[in-house]
Amino acid sequence: MNLDGRSVIVTGASKGIGRATAKMLADAGAHVCLAARSKARLETVAEEIKANGGNTLVVPTDVSDPKQVASMMKTTQDSLGGLDIMINNAGVGHWDWEGVVGGNLDMWTQEIEVNLLGLMYGTHYAAKLMQEQGKGDIVNIGSGSGRTTAHPWLGYVASKWGVRGFTEASLRDLRDDGIRVTHLIPGAVETPLQPEEDIESTQMLNPEDVADAILYAVSRPDHISINELMLIPSGRE
Repeated sequence: MNLDGRSVIVTGASKGIGRATAKMLADAGAHVCLAARSKARLETVAEEIKANGGNTLVVPTDVSDPKQVASMMKTTQDSLGGLDIMINNAGVGHWDWEGVVGGNLDMWTQEIEVNLLGLMYGTHYAAKLMQEQGKGDIVNIGSGSGRTTAHPWLGYVASKWGVRGFTEASLRDLRDDGIRVTHLIPGAVETPLQPEEDIESTQMLNPEDVADAILYAVSRPDHISINELMLIPSGRE
């Protein structure tokens, strides 16, 4: 699967799924813009990519701020000559052990702003660039929690149900522009979002599993669109 010369943005690229995806797409030949809030962590990922011969760009970005997202897009366009692939991966999650009544409203706000609005901003600005080119790929990272309820992830569940609806609407709106929109739904993934005890006791996907699915989706021939792709652990090691 070859992405030679294609320009990519990966949000949440400093760790977990984003880090694995950025490295895998760079290994496939893409020029990758790394976006997240932590410049230091992004630079570590960039060094790993460069050490393997890849080309990368570090753009610290808080995706919940639309002005920062717009600036990230302009920097990518100016530095990489356009945008072929947008990976909306940035996400946060909090445990709502106190339930609806005792829920932390600040945490709910953050989950909606990052997981849903940040993804919407990224899709909006990416699609504007891709319309000019007449093609492009947008991959939105959802969750199994966007299909079924999951206590005590109240704010997280709400944000991921929103991701599902927005992505389905977007793929219908943008397909006549040659823009493919993929909703990637991983099951439990071994990332910093997961409690350590769950990682030790539950079979999970690893970030590279998700990165590999992303690479598959964006490397299909132009006449094939992967609208939705779900990954779950098979139960076999």
